[in-house]
Amino acid sequence: MNQLDAEVIASRLTRDIEYAIAHRQKTLNTSGLPEDLAVITSNISISPASLAIPWQACRAQQLGEPDQWAHTPLLETILATGPAEYGDTSTISWSRMQPHPRSLALYLSNLIYTAKKRLLIVAPYWSVEGIKNLKTFRDLKHKPPREILIMTSANPTEPNRQGLGEFESWMRGEGANVKILVPKRLSDGSDPMVHAKVMLADGERGYLGSANFSENGLHKSIEAGVGLRGPAVFHLESWYRNMWPYFDELVL
Repeated sequence: MNQLDAEVIASRLTRDIEYAIAHRQKTLNTSGLPEDLAVITSNISISPASLAIPWQACRAQQLGEPDQWAHTPLLETILATGPAEYGDTSTISWSRMQPHPRSLALYLSNLIYTAKKRLLIVAPYWSVEGIKNLKTFRDLKHKPPREILIMTSANPTEPNRQGLGEFESWMRGEGANVKILVPKRLSDGSDPMVHAKVMLADGERGYLGSANFSENGLHKSIEAGVGLRGPAVFHLESWYRNMWPYFDELVL
């Protein structure tokens, strides 16, 4: 397939996805497509996250090499939340947007209990009330992963220690091995600021956003984040692993 044909097909598929979203269709029209492309197209999920896929594939064609981002829905859901009392009025059914704080806590709980081997977490702020809020969404039918690694701020305050302790006790009580890591000091004697909020499950699914594991983050604050799936999670896990040598274990 030459580049012009690839661009024509990418334009057509983008329009088809937009049409399918607007009309709540479950599959795309694959008529007139080459057989191998029709098979790939039939596996594309109908969501805004898929709109970039045709042009990602076109880029791979142009470069003459496989693009690991192509054909992969990267965005699983949008988790843009406000205080619980705001209600759930901004839900847009076709966008996979989940605006209520319960949706965020439920998604994080789902990540915890669907991970089988390891869960990687980055969060600077924790609280007992925030963890108790998260506990209300625990999955009684499944166990957390065997290994949980948490990166948090150096010299956590007492409320953060208590929140970390609450989470550690909860996970250890359900059979997980939990390790808490804090950054080593930089060469100038300062402590790096941990500001990211990330949760990664088995390198396959994850959360990237603004919410901490606190009462505000999981119940009261205005937060925004996304649920991810696929290569984006793999790359975030690589970033996480590359930082390990610069962290020490914290024993509460």
